[in-house]
Amino acid sequence: MIIWIAASRHSPKPNKGHPLPSRSKPGRILAAAALACIECISLTCPGQNLAQNPAQNLAQNPGQDPGPLPRQDPAPTYPVQGVVLNSLTRQPIPRALVDAATDATLTDGEGRFELNLPAGIAQITTRRPGYASDARNATHAVRVDASTPSLSFSLTPFATITGRVILSTGEEASGIAVSAFRRSTFNGHDRWNRQNNAMTNSEGVFRIEDIEAPVAYVLCTEPSHDRANSIPGSARATFGYPSVCYPEAFSSSETISSANLLNLTPGQQAAINIALAREPFYRVSVAVLNHPATQGVYMEIHDSGGRPVDYWSRWNPQQGIVQVDLPNGQYYAEVRSNGPVSVYGRVDFKVANAPLSGLSVTLVPLHPLLVRVHRDFTATDPQTNGTAFVHGGLQGGAPERNAGLNLSLAGADSLAGEMGGGLQPAKGATDPNLFEIENISPGRYWIETFPFEGYIASITSGGVDLTRQPMVIGSGDTAAPIDVELRNDGGQIKGTINQPPAQSASAGELSTTYLYALPAFPTTSLPQRTESRNGLPFTFTNLAPGPYKIVATAQEIDPNDSAQLSPYAAKGQPVTIQPGGTENLQLDVIPSIAATSAGSEDQSQ
Repeated sequence: MIIWIAASRHSPKPNKGHPLPSRSKPGRILAAAALACIECISLTCPGQNLAQNPAQNLAQNPGQDPGPLPRQDPAPTYPVQGVVLNSLTRQPIPRALVDAATDATLTDGEGRFELNLPAGIAQITTRRPGYASDARNATHAVRVDASTPSLSFSLTPFATITGRVILSTGEEASGIAVSAFRRSTFNGHDRWNRQNNAMTNSEGVFRIEDIEAPVAYVLCTEPSHDRANSIPGSARATFGYPSVCYPEAFSSSETISSANLLNLTPGQQAAINIALAREPFYRVSVAVLNHPATQGVYMEIHDSGGRPVDYWSRWNPQQGIVQVDLPNGQYYAEVRSNGPVSVYGRVDFKVANAPLSGLSVTLVPLHPLLVRVHRDFTATDPQTNGTAFVHGGLQGGAPERNAGLNLSLAGADSLAGEMGGGLQPAKGATDPNLFEIENISPGRYWIETFPFEGYIASITSGGVDLTRQPMVIGSGDTAAPIDVELRNDGGQIKGTINQPPAQSASAGELSTTYLYALPAFPTTSLPQRTESRNGLPFTFTNLAPGPYKIVATAQEIDPNDSAQLSPYAAKGQPVTIQPGGTENLQLDVIPSIAATSAGSEDQSQ
C-alpha cells in the first residue's frame, strides 16, 4: 500500500543564493507531486516485506506489486534574474516571454524577470510581439549556478510602415491591398518575395508591421476596379485604379537601383503616401484553343517587369475564353490547367486605349525536368553536412532512392521569385540516380542546391555551367537534364578565435561568435555557418575545394542574403581548401558593420 501526502504549493522560499525547490507551474505539478509523495508505509505480506528490496521481490514473486522505487530528490535549482531591454532605446520591455524550457515567465512592468533553473548551461530565449525573435540577441546560453549574476538581454524592434493611399477622385480609399516585397540576394542574384501586407481602412490608411530590417523593400498596391460594372462579354471600358509600386515601379530584378528602394533600419517608423490615378480598364479576351474539357483554366497576369498582378480574370468554358479588364500597359498572361497532365501557355500583349480581342494561346504539356546525380565518392571516411543517409528500405523493403541533395529553382526574370523544386524518383525509370521535378513552367531559372551527401563538384545542363548561367526551359520542350556531380573528398577548417567579441553578451552569458565560410567561386549552395561559444575551437567540414573568405563576427548574418555578407567578406581571412585537406586558422572577430539606410522617416509619392 502507498499513502500519498500532498505537498504545499506555498512553501517558504529559501534565501537567495541557496538551492531552490522546483517552482510549481501548470504542466509541472504532476511531476512535482510524484517527487513529493511520501512513498510507502511498509505493510507486510505473508512471508514477504515488499518495501525491503523491490527488485529482488519482483524477481522472486513475478506478477506481485514490487513496491515503491527508491526516493529521488529533485535536482537543486538556482535563481536566475535579469532584465529585457529594447536594443535601440535601452528602455525595459514589459511582458516579454523569457523561456528556459524548464521554467518560463513574463517580464514585469520594468522588464525584469526571475527563473529557477537547474545547474548547468541553460538556453534562454526571449520573445515579444513587435520584436525580431530570430535575431542573434533572442537566444542566450547562460551558465547557471549559485553565483550567476543578474542578466541583461535585449530585443530589436521590427520596422513599421504606415501609409496613406490617396485617390485622384478624392473618394474614400478603403479596402485597397498593399503588399511589401522584400529584396534578398542568393549568390549575387536578386530575389523579390512578398513578405507582409495590409488593407487600407476607411480613411485610406494602412499599417504594415513586423518588417524585418535592415532590408530593402518595394511597396505595391493591388489593382482596384469597379467589378459591379464589369459585365462579361461587354466591350465597354470600366474604370479603376491600376497597381502602383513605391518608391519605383519594378523594371528588372537585376537592374532596379538600391537608391530607389525603401531601405529600412531596425525599429524605423516609416511614413509614406501613395497616389492612385483613376484610369479606364479595357476588356482583354484570350481564347484557349485546346483547353481540357473537364479541367478548369486559370490565368495569371504579369506586368512588364514580370511581377504577377492580381487582376480579376473570368473563365468561360463554353466559349473557351478567359477575360480580364486591364488598364493601359504592356503585359503577358500565363494560362494553366492542372489535371492528370499539367498544361501551360503564354501570350504577350499590349493594352492601348481600346479593348483587345483576337488573342489566343495553345496549351502544351509541362514536361518533368530530369536530374541525374553522379556520386563520385572516394573518401573512406566521408564527411557530411551533419546528416547521415542510409541507403536502405524500411522493414526489409526495396532500397530507398535518395538524391543526396535538395534542389530548387528560382525565377531569374520573375520579380516575385517563382520557386520550383521537390526532387522525386523519375517515373518509370530503373536508374536509381535519375530524379525529376514536375510542373516547371517555361522560363529562366537560377538553380539552388542543398547537399547533404558530400558537396556539389559540378552542375550542368546541356553543357551549360549552372553556377554561372541560368537554366532555360522552353515552351513545350523537354529541357536537357541537369547533371549533378557529388563528391565526398571535401576539406575542412579547424580554428580558434583570437579574442572573444566585445560587448556580445551580458555578464553571466556565454559569448557567441558566428563564423561563415564564404566561397570565392561560383556556386549554387549557401555558405556554411558554424558557431564558437566563449572562444572555443570551431570546425567547418565538407567544404568544396577552392578559395574562401572566412568571417568571424559577433553579428549573426542571414546566409541567404549575400548583400549582408559581402561587407564582412571584404574583411574575411582568405584560405584555399584542398581535396581532403585541413586548414588551421586563428581568426580575429570582425566588429559588427552597421547597416545604412537610404530611406527617410517621411516619404511620399
